[in-house]
Amino acid sequence: MIGGIFLLGSTLLIYFHEKVLTTYPIDIYKSDIIPTIQVCVNRFLAGEPVYTPIDEFHYDHFPNYMPLKWLPFVIAEWFGFEYRWIPLVIGLIGIGFYQVNLLKQNHHLVLAILLAVAPFLLLLYYYLNMPWNMAYTVELMDLGFHLVMFVAILNGGFLFRGISIVIVLLSRYSIVLWLPVFFLGLFFKENKMKTVKTALVVFIGIAGLYIIPFLSTDWTSFSQGQQAYLLAAQGSWNVSQQDQEKGEIVPHVMRDQIGIASYFYLFVEGEKLEKINALKKTHIAVSVFTVLLIGFIFWKWGSSLPPGYYFLYSLKIYLAIFYAFIQVPFFYLFITPLFLSLFIVQVKDGGG
Repeated sequence: MIGGIFLLGSTLLIYFHEKVLTTYPIDIYKSDIIPTIQVCVNRFLAGEPVYTPIDEFHYDHFPNYMPLKWLPFVIAEWFGFEYRWIPLVIGLIGIGFYQVNLLKQNHHLVLAILLAVAPFLLLLYYYLNMPWNMAYTVELMDLGFHLVMFVAILNGGFLFRGISIVIVLLSRYSIVLWLPVFFLGLFFKENKMKTVKTALVVFIGIAGLYIIPFLSTDWTSFSQGQQAYLLAAQGSWNVSQQDQEKGEIVPHVMRDQIGIASYFYLFVEGEKLEKINALKKTHIAVSVFTVLLIGFIFWKWGSSLPPGYYFLYSLKIYLAIFYAFIQVPFFYLFITPLFLSLFIVQVKDGGG
């Protein structure tokens, strides 16, 4: 039953994905995500430094993507197919892990069917209502990576957990502040040697895939990437002339009222950059406080929760806070936290 739902759901997503790719061709004037990835891939295959300024665009730009944000697209370049099929394939692999984990749960048939259908319904909503998000971003790839990590966190061995964490960190490193919570729980609730082995896998993976081949060639490249993100945030915090004429008072990226960026834009005193920096500092402070609070809760009451549940619940709390305070709250960024909620429902009510 669940296998059939996966095949049917995957077929539907492939159909709508193809329609989106046809309707929304790659366009640097609409989004620089795929064009930046293309530059990184071509530089890598040509043996050129990846993390250097990009002058092919109509503006100054520095590649600020971690290696696994663009390395999977080498396959598309090698075989000559549309880059944007890669996110869908990886997203479906992640959903496949989700479905396999669902099979292990002790659900009533109706609930099992609902949980199996839910990921496809959520993504279909995005395809039908926000097709440009599916056309111009690679969020499905990040979703796939995270879904694999969710399964690994729940009940994986040290190698599976370590590799899945590396994949997520080197695609989007938003979980980096949460990792001490994970390793603390692993150390005290499972096995100390397992913790060391997991940490070693993570260290080797990051060193082998990022620090040695890329970061060590220019130790300033990471900070330059962060500066590029700050410049992009400044651009996103502009209200266009056309929007001003329509009476809009907040930038387009904040109009969905997701997160609190719009409140900093409207109510914090100062110039635009000062407002962004105020939100950035608040973002870091609140994220660190959340991690400390989660650690305290674990120390006080952690013995009452199985390790996998503690990891997932703590990650959900952390991501909810982290994305609420993000400086550029694009709607698509909230797909992954939404799917984590779905995954928690799956394991919470399934006895897994």
